[in-house]
Order: sequence, then structure tokens, then C-alpha cells
Amino acid sequence: MFVSGVEPLDGQQRARTKLRLVDADLSGLLVDLGETNTQATGRLSIQCDLQGALTSTATLEGQGQGWLRNANLYELPAMIRLFRVLSVSPGQGAFDSADFRFSIDGDKIPVQELILDGDIVSMRGSGWINMRRELHFDLFANVGRRSLLGTMIPPISRSNAAKLWQIEVNGTTTDPQIRRPMQMMGSLDRGILENDSSQQ
Repeated sequence: MFVSGVEPLDGQQRARTKLRLVDADLSGLLVDLGETNTQATGRLSIQCDLQGALTSTATLEGQGQGWLRNANLYELPAMIRLFRVLSVSPGQGAFDSADFRFSIDGDKIPVQELILDGDIVSMRGSGWINMRRELHFDLFANVGRRSLLGTMIPPISRSNAAKLWQIEVNGTTTDPQIRRPMQMMGSLDRGILENDSSQQ
């Protein structure tokens, strides 16, 4: 981890800090954060610009983004329940990479964009998590970008109308509550028709 910044001595301006986490081991990081399940693996990098005192979360504001690669996330409680809801076996649908953009607002971390990518299923959405490990996410499952179907129909699979399931995640990181997905075939059919019309 690399930390740099400016701490004003006049007490009137806010401290500015740059944080860079480079190629961190996800399993070890979860242990450091107090998570009991350490089976998930991957290499995590995060960059974040902060304003406020690092010793007082209530004063913090900032923006950042992160990347997770070579991941194996299906052992996380949220992922286990997610795959059950999607009726996909973890071995088939395990996400091996993730990209996310987030901000920091005191003890709350709004996530503007979260992308989980796997061979069979990919997910995109947004939400928030806080320091008490409470969370809320609205996610949309789609055909995996590296699957055969995803490569055959990229204009459809990447459109907003091709969101196959909508999923809502609430609760905490250790006890996530996942709402049963809702089929959106009507929207999918409309998206295919609109795509065909635009090509004529």
C-alpha cells in the first residue's frame, strides 16, 4: 500500500490523501478486515483520493476505483446464495474478475458501478456498503461476455434490454439476503426487435 498526501497545519483546510493498494492478496485482506471466510482468492488493486482525517471516518470524502483479477469468489456467502438464486453451479459460473467505481461519504461507500465477469454469467449493478458491513445492491445478470452465446450476439447481450434477471441484495456481508430474480423476457424481446429495426 502506498499513501501520500498533505496535512494542513493551520487546522482550517482539510487533509488530502492518495491511497494506492497494488496487487494485494484478497484472502489475506479479508482476514485483516475480520472476515471469517477466507476461501475467496484473487489479486486486488485499488486507487482512491480522499479528503478528511483518516482517523475520523465521519470526515472522509473521496472517489476511487478498483480491479480484481485471477479471482475465485464463489466461496463468499453472498456469491454462494447468488448462484443458488441463478440456478448456476459455482464451478460453471464463478466470477474471475471484477471492476468497480466507488465514492466515500463518511462511513458509507456508494458503489456507482460494479461489474462481475465470468464464463457463463456476468453481472452489472450499483449500490452501497458501510463500515458496519451493511449493504444494498441492485444487480442485473446477463450472458457471460466470454461465453459462446455472448460472443455470438454481442449487440444484444450488451444492451440494457438484454438484462436477463434483476437481483436485489440486502443485509450484511456475512448474511446477505438476495431477492429471487425476476425474468425480464418481455424487455429482452423488445430489445431484440429494436435491435433488428435499427439494422434495417
